[in-house]
Amino acid sequence: MKPRTILMSLSDKTGAEQFVKTLSDTMGSVHIIASDGTLSYISERLSAESGEIRYTNVSEIIGSNYSASSRVKSLGFELYSAILEPNPNGLCIDVVYCDVYNFAAVAKKAESDIEALVEAIDVGGISLLRAAAKNWQRVLGIATRVQRKRFLDELQKHSDISEKMRLLHASEIFTYTAEYDASISRRLSLIQSSSPQESAKPEETFSTDLQENATLPGSVDIVFRSKDHSKTIQYEEKRFNGKSLRYGDNPEQASRLYVPAQETVSDSNTSSTVMKSMFADMEVVKEGKVCSRSNIIDIDSALGVFSKVGTDNCAVVLKHGNPCGAARAATIEEAVHNAWHADKIASFGGVLVMNEPLMKLGLAEALAEHFFDAIVAPDFDEGVLAIFAKKKNLSLYTLPQLKYSDSEGNRAHVRTLSDGSLLLQEEYKTTGYAEGKWTLAEYTGKRGEISIERAPSAAEILDMEFGWYVQAATMSNSVLFVKDGCTVGIAAGEQDRVGAAQLARNKAYRNAIIRSAFEEYKKDYTVLTESERREIDAGVENSHGNLNGAVMVSDGFFPFRDGVDVGLKEKVGAVLQPGGSIRDHEVIKACNEYGATMMFTHQRGFKH
Repeated sequence: MKPRTILMSLSDKTGAEQFVKTLSDTMGSVHIIASDGTLSYISERLSAESGEIRYTNVSEIIGSNYSASSRVKSLGFELYSAILEPNPNGLCIDVVYCDVYNFAAVAKKAESDIEALVEAIDVGGISLLRAAAKNWQRVLGIATRVQRKRFLDELQKHSDISEKMRLLHASEIFTYTAEYDASISRRLSLIQSSSPQESAKPEETFSTDLQENATLPGSVDIVFRSKDHSKTIQYEEKRFNGKSLRYGDNPEQASRLYVPAQETVSDSNTSSTVMKSMFADMEVVKEGKVCSRSNIIDIDSALGVFSKVGTDNCAVVLKHGNPCGAARAATIEEAVHNAWHADKIASFGGVLVMNEPLMKLGLAEALAEHFFDAIVAPDFDEGVLAIFAKKKNLSLYTLPQLKYSDSEGNRAHVRTLSDGSLLLQEEYKTTGYAEGKWTLAEYTGKRGEISIERAPSAAEILDMEFGWYVQAATMSNSVLFVKDGCTVGIAAGEQDRVGAAQLARNKAYRNAIIRSAFEEYKKDYTVLTESERREIDAGVENSHGNLNGAVMVSDGFFPFRDGVDVGLKEKVGAVLQPGGSIRDHEVIKACNEYGATMMFTHQRGFKH
């Protein structure tokens, strides 16, 4: 299908003139049929110099039945015949480019103003889009800027529009119109349920307006109510390249990402407050595989680390919601290198997130030799994008505010249980050494008094803090080791603490072997000669898997000294843990025996 006749009726006209110009440059002769406002907007900004552009007002097509009323402006038999007929005798419309009134924006401002809400309900645009989608064998519908860009890209490449694209757009448009209608239904239902005639609500209720069927909605309202107060948080789906998330935990589970709609919260007692949404600004720079739920969870875990390191250069590699390696350093290149090499095995197929733009070609070339599912940064250099273009399955995403991430706030975390019930909790707020709540470990109780004999050095405190931030992003039970601003070994999701300590230690030895082989020989350990392996093994044994002088961090207290002994025997220099065990005296004694220092955070860091 070669698009020659295009019907345009736009509420948001941004970019409309460039759309028409690209059409004209590509096709030469084009016929633009447009509503009053859209026609005026385009003709004032665009001449026909780039090709033959013919303009027609919708009123000329509808003829004597045309009404200037905003409610029926685009409703006319002649117009719909040109869209819906398989083989129209007269006018034949090839493309319908329409958007709809921004009902959600009006609803936020108008709240319960029925007249304003009614006028914000689009009829003509929705009808035109549905007509185009129904006749997709001949007509292409465009409802979003993503579809507009896709259409122009295809047109510039092939000078026509494939049946495959027309069917794709039709499917997307029916989802688009259904979700639009659902948003209206939800708003009217909310007004009805808030009317004085409605029976009194329980003193505290929590509800979501998820639909009863299995299809996930395009938007969600979460309403918090008490006796004299209510707060509604409106969320809309965030799509990437016009697509929902690839799937949930498993391929057969649908999943969607929702972000606060226009970053606002409607509150019955106050005007409105701003909610920062990092993911609302997330954009696809290069799409390998479609963005997945697990990608979002990995990135979200990294945000918790970045929110605490401030403007320090930091990088985290994650998989299954847990850090594989994390590092902060003097340069972002060093941070990325250290985080990646902290555990090259675990980082294979993971998500790399950094809080500085990726600009260095040398670093990009090194990363391109490894397999990552996605790389996330505030921005990417054009040369870097050219290097990664060869990686078919690699996705690149930008999160512009990563350097200034602040993921902590007065937010609620929601989890759905297997029976449909909801668990709700306040957001976890990580404390650091600077808040003054950490103390040197000490115990006073039935077993006497004991305190740690050595205070930590400034370097140890820095590693303690960084380790505490990383553990907050790690599933519990977790134990990890940090040295010189970089994780050495991480154990996540273990059922017992001593087991977590042993796993983290074992990973540290494994990681030290792999990294030493790479740094000394630029080879994998498995291909080294016997003498080279012996040299690597001896160096790793001598450094105790790079644990000598490292910091040991635990998200919960050590119930026995056996857990902390795992690290002390490897010559760790410092331990950080919440404290509060009835056997704290044993753990303090163990640290004193080895000359290690220990601090209590007085805050547990569990994440489930």
